[in-house]
Amino acid sequence: MTNVLKLAAVALAVCSAPMPSSAAETEQVTARFIYDRSVPVEQTYRRAIRTASKACKLNGRVAPIKRSLRRTCVRPLVEQFIIKTGNRDLIAHHEARTGQKMKELVFVMQ
Repeated sequence: MTNVLKLAAVALAVCSAPMPSSAAETEQVTARFIYDRSVPVEQTYRRAIRTASKACKLNGRVAPIKRSLRRTCVRPLVEQFIIKTGNRDLIAHHEARTGQKMKELVFVMQ
């Protein structure tokens, strides 16, 4: 595949989710995901989780905080990315991993 075709196969998705820094305030978290349709679904999913975890700053957090951040920050970012890809296999993989159907998300163009 030439470089031009490789670049055409890659799409960037920027997603954001609120991250609780305290009970009274929240800060917006933004992540940049790289999506390549030629990469297997499992690998794309792992990369999305890793990207969202870095954006939500899970490294170095204690276990109870990690669990909360996964639910309130990582999961919404990953779900937004998955919906934006429109990849039904990726959606099915996520639903199988979480055991829950994904919610419909509405995106506002800025």
